[in-house]
Amino acid sequence: SKDYELLEMVPHDTSSFTQGLTYYNEHIYEGTGLEHQSHIFQHDPSDSMTTLRRIPLAPANFFGEGIAYYYIWANDGGDNMRKEHRLIQLTWKNKRGFIYSL
Repeated sequence: SKDYELLEMVPHDTSSFTQGLTYYNEHIYEGTGLEHQSHIFQHDPSDSMTTLRRIPLAPANFFGEGIAYYYIWANDGGDNMRKEHRLIQLTWKNKRGFIYSL
């Protein structure tokens, strides 16, 4: 049985080896992996997946793997709490994780 409906097909860079996708604030974040070619891309799905940002993994010899969006509650220095939006990226053989603010 078919439990879904394909709504749209969008272009994708065939040289990118996608290791993870996540969604936040109307954007798709894509983590790609290859040594010296790992990046996080921010795409706009409302504009044919136009790439808005490209963040290279540093150091460059690391192999990027999965990514995930999450948030934490942080104190603003007073009595107020605010959400800090973040993205975490894992690496393969290097056994490291990187946290980015969004």
